[in-house]
Amino acid sequence: MLREDYTSNIIECSNADFIQTYLRRSFLDDTLVDSIVEKLRGNSVLLENGWPDLRIGTENENDTFAPLSKVASAVANVAESCGVQEKRSFWVVPTRTTPTKLKRASSTLWVIDTCLTCDVLAKIQKLSFATSNGQPNKNANNHIQPDEENEGRSSHAAHNVSALGELRLRGATATAQDDEKKLIFAANEIMCDDPTRRFIFGFTIEAKTMQLWLFCRSHIAKCEKFNYHEEPRPFIKFLLAVMFGSRGQLDWDPTVTRLSKMVNGSDIVVYEYKIGCRRFHTAGNPISERSAYHLVSRATRVWKVQEVTHAGPSDSTYVLTDVWPYKDAKLEREILDDIFEKLANVDEENTKNGTPTTHAKDAKPFFLTILEDVPVTNTEGENDVTVFPPNYQRVQWTDGRQLDASRRDSSLDGIRSSDLFVPDPYKLRSRRFQGRKHVRRLVKEVCESVYELSDMLQFVKCMGDVL
Repeated sequence: MLREDYTSNIIECSNADFIQTYLRRSFLDDTLVDSIVEKLRGNSVLLENGWPDLRIGTENENDTFAPLSKVASAVANVAESCGVQEKRSFWVVPTRTTPTKLKRASSTLWVIDTCLTCDVLAKIQKLSFATSNGQPNKNANNHIQPDEENEGRSSHAAHNVSALGELRLRGATATAQDDEKKLIFAANEIMCDDPTRRFIFGFTIEAKTMQLWLFCRSHIAKCEKFNYHEEPRPFIKFLLAVMFGSRGQLDWDPTVTRLSKMVNGSDIVVYEYKIGCRRFHTAGNPISERSAYHLVSRATRVWKVQEVTHAGPSDSTYVLTDVWPYKDAKLEREILDDIFEKLANVDEENTKNGTPTTHAKDAKPFFLTILEDVPVTNTEGENDVTVFPPNYQRVQWTDGRQLDASRRDSSLDGIRSSDLFVPDPYKLRSRRFQGRKHVRRLVKEVCESVYELSDMLQFVKCMGDVL
């Protein structure tokens, strides 16, 4: 049950601003979309009154929206015939009838009506380490670890999903609120469970209206609802941007890779983090990741790591922190430098007064040694920061008090509206509302969680140092 996780800021913008801000692609322009619309109409995939395959004609959501994957494939095929050169890596997966399980989230299950999923990870990538003499080290063979036994385009494995969809036959306050809660719940689970995620897309369809969503570490954004039959272009742009987008352009962090490592005859999951040209593999479970369970937050993850070179893992162990502070926040190294600069100034002043002190030197053992503290960069080489549309307004959740408890829920079994929490919309006003930056820090000293200390005396000593 999620509670305070969703007391985050929600913004709404036009679908044009949403696409321009979050789904910017070099190939995606109005001329291309006009050509695609013309060809789709020539093939009768799209008519003047909308998409014939997506007309509401049954009482079953599965049957009504099953052609969504067919429509998406038709759009992709026409786009390729119109000159789109980008590789298509994502497909719309039809409505599923069984839950998707997130491996690292204990027994948590979530259900979503449809999603866009990729087959990139179906191709197992091998990473061979070389020894000091340049020869491959056969004992250091690693590969991308599948999350589920089902791989490829039809996979619902959480690590393959790039966009989540919730589909409804009718539009009403009750269904809108239920869609919000289910979509946010699923997005939160994926963002919390997968350290390789920076954000994730979503979309809701209620009868003839559609809404695009983005969930990131600083806010939740959605576009204004539009009729995707009367306004097919935003719908087409969204499909193209996701189906032909690279993993880096979508929600995956290009500087973090999920690997499988053989330890004592068993495969265990490790994550490879990059800091500049240096690579580090995680060792064991996170020292701390509680903050990451909040969708809009610093999402702090702290790991014990080993540096990896061309010869394989080194013997050196460090602590790596991956975090999303506010954009104007000082880095930890900058704060530490300020502290020692002030102490050094005091020492200098005391020396001039004939009472020399060594406060700066004496304080060093009480602080961690920060080796790296830098912004994370994206695929374009720019600092990884959350962004906002040029024009937007703050909005509230759908009013839960209007929820009709007697209204029929989704045709899928799974999470019900009564099981999930939608926050008091008025709490949104008290939240700080600004962008966040992605930062990675490397510390020399290896630490462990206080909660895992088995020696009570050691715990008391730790608390004594704090006090």
